Amino acid sequence: MYLINNHTAPWYYFNRCANYFLPVIAENDIILCYEKPVHIHLKHLENTIGQLPHYLELNHPFLNNQLNYQSSIKIIKEKYPKERINLKPWGWSRELIKLNNLLSNQLLSVTYNTIKILNSKLTSTYLREVLLKNSYQIASSIISTNVKTLQSELKTTINDFKSVYLKDFLGVSGNLMVPLSLQDDIEIFIKRKKKFFNNNITNLLVEKKIDIEKEFSLQFQFIDNQGHFVAITGLITSKKGQYLGNIVNWKNDIDIPSLICDIKPITDYILDMGYIGNLGFDFVKTKQGQVKMLEINARYTMGIVAHHWVSLLDTKNPGIFINTFFKNTSAPVIDEILMLIKKIEISQNCKIVLVHYVRHATSQSNHLITLAISASSPSKLQTALKTIFKTVSSKSVIYKMVKNNSLF
Repeated sequence: MYLINNHTAPWYYFNRCANYFLPVIAENDIILCYEKPVHIHLKHLENTIGQLPHYLELNHPFLNNQLNYQSSIKIIKEKYPKERINLKPWGWSRELIKLNNLLSNQLLSVTYNTIKILNSKLTSTYLREVLLKNSYQIASSIISTNVKTLQSELKTTINDFKSVYLKDFLGVSGNLMVPLSLQDDIEIFIKRKKKFFNNNITNLLVEKKIDIEKEFSLQFQFIDNQGHFVAITGLITSKKGQYLGNIVNWKNDIDIPSLICDIKPITDYILDMGYIGNLGFDFVKTKQGQVKMLEINARYTMGIVAHHWVSLLDTKNPGIFINTFFKNTSAPVIDEILMLIKKIEISQNCKIVLVHYVRHATSQSNHLITLAISASSPSKLQTALKTIFKTVSSKSVIYKMVKNNSLF
């Protein structure tokens, strides 16, 4: 934290995620971004949020995914020459820690090593096996190998598990997660996945594939030497495991108090590590009715983003948060989307906010849409989504899921 005009204010550093934090930041806060929303979108957000924070554009300081420190520092220092800068990003990386250290004389409250350890699937697997009941376990194996020996290692494991997911220790949002079964030709598979594997020693989590009924997360905030439960959020993913959104305030049969009690040994462990901030526990419920723990995400998760946005619209009614890329050679412009939203809000008596809409000039490129919707019933949510995505992209995964009534 630092002072700007005698106000204590956190900084946020995002690219296309700039608006995720709007429900929880003050009007004197500053968002660092590549480009701020267009005027009509700012007005729409202002109608929902109220007074918006200032957006400081960094003129694309990233080059080939590498942060251009000097460019960023120059822009920030020119705008705020006398202030001490303390970044608060989506999640800490070595690059952002380096930038923070160049701009601020305030040390981070959590070390990069702590963040990396807690976000590793190796840590999640270890804590699950050591600290939780047998009912929460998922059969898994750790492979530490290289491409030359990977084939034989995988054959052995797949023969035991039949069908598996290969997961990189630090893969997120479905990235670096690959399904594999006995029917797959492992040699061909490895050749196709060269980007996933490298010639050096590769650490992989091999996890037995289980029949899943639903995925959900418990959102926590660690502060003042306590782990506070914030919310339960349902997870929406594609068949390939890619993140599509979250469900909030929905009717569920999860025994939350018992679950919180059962994972207390892990929350105590996290507190002992000195972690401060938001953290999500991911779980699955199998078709047999068992709850299994998947992993820990020590960052400001999409689940907590969804919770804050939906709660901003309504704290009791069911809500949904959608964040998805789509293709459409004639994608509607933002004006059309906002007009459509107004009509749906009236017809379905619901509340909708367009969080992000990134429409690329190249028609074949992936466009991005992020929405938060709250309505009195799941059916109204589905109708609202169906109407929006019929216009946005009737070929999108979300549209197909809504059409098949498979979201709730």
